[in-house]
Amino acid sequence: MKTPIRDKTKKNNSSEAIKDILPDGMIVDSYGFYSGKVEFSLASNDIFINAHTSSYPVYVFWEYFRRDPQRICELVDSEDFLFPSEMYTIFQEKWHTYDCAAIRAAMFFVMNRSSDTGLISSGKLDAQNYSPISISNLKKFIFPENFHLNLEEEKVSDSILRSDPERINLIIGGKFSYNFFDNQKSKGVEEVLIDHRQVMKNLKKSPSKSMVVYDYSKQAEAAAKNLNKVLVDKFGRITSDNSKAEEIIVANF
Repeated sequence: MKTPIRDKTKKNNSSEAIKDILPDGMIVDSYGFYSGKVEFSLASNDIFINAHTSSYPVYVFWEYFRRDPQRICELVDSEDFLFPSEMYTIFQEKWHTYDCAAIRAAMFFVMNRSSDTGLISSGKLDAQNYSPISISNLKKFIFPENFHLNLEEEKVSDSILRSDPERINLIIGGKFSYNFFDNQKSKGVEEVLIDHRQVMKNLKKSPSKSMVVYDYSKQAEAAAKNLNKVLVDKFGRITSDNSKAEEIIVANF
């Protein structure tokens, strides 16, 4: 099932490769959930996904959309949600402050589709992706039965220390950086902070099966020393050619 939410900050093409290396019958705990592109793809292939986010606005959008999709679709299809371009930066600052959860959820979708990055509190206005087609895709979206979303405050880096022999931890990490302060810059309320240095440390000592997916870089590959690595090309296929790698899956099993 194709997600209605955009996320251009990550490659997000690794679901088939992840599926190929997942042990059979494992429940997947996914952390830092946002667009759901990877998670929904896995869930559509009969893999139970228990997703987690510490971002309340992200949780509100998905849970409200799950409970009352008709209301969200009516709102985003309304002329009331058309706004002049000069108001865009104001909405980026204010979208999550509305009292009504339905309005916040609808604004999440509209601002996501209007952002060149898919981030709501940042990014440049690019309204071509907020179109009748995107609204149609929203209306057609059906949550996989074996998908569940949780709101919790636990740090993403600490989540992979959880121990359960029937579960596997998954983090979609995006761009790898050892600079913790870079990772904290200009984070919007919809973004989840990931301390990549701590993620790698915890991955090596985690008592449970865990994997992290990064956009490929030499730095990410070097940081994964002594861990199992799988390279993924732009088509989502496993490759052994570094020059064709778009993502890297790092696992402790």
